[in-house]
Amino acid sequence: MSYIDQGLGGQEIENPKCDFKAKWNDLQTSKDINEFLKDTSAIANTFGLDGFIIIGYDSKKKCYTQASFSNCNLKDTSYISDLVNKKIDRLFDIAVYDLIINGNKISVD
Repeated sequence: MSYIDQGLGGQEIENPKCDFKAKWNDLQTSKDINEFLKDTSAIANTFGLDGFIIIGYDSKKKCYTQASFSNCNLKDTSYISDLVNKKIDRLFDIAVYDLIINGNKISVD
């Protein structure tokens, strides 16, 4: 994860196709669903290759915060696609992966 390494190294990370979130939104609440969809659709609608939301790294504090998909309160990752299909008129594919980076749990969308 070179973006995380850059952040830990003190570099400012700005990229329209990559966003960092310290924690998962609660995808059982309307406010957090809307925030998640705003973030994901902004990346999907930005010209270029695939984009990423890296959850579990706080880019402001430059530290890991331990995150996994289960923190969003959905049963499984297929519900993410359901949220997108119900609320977004320009559909895009989304996949979620839980990873361990430098011994820390993160999720990548």
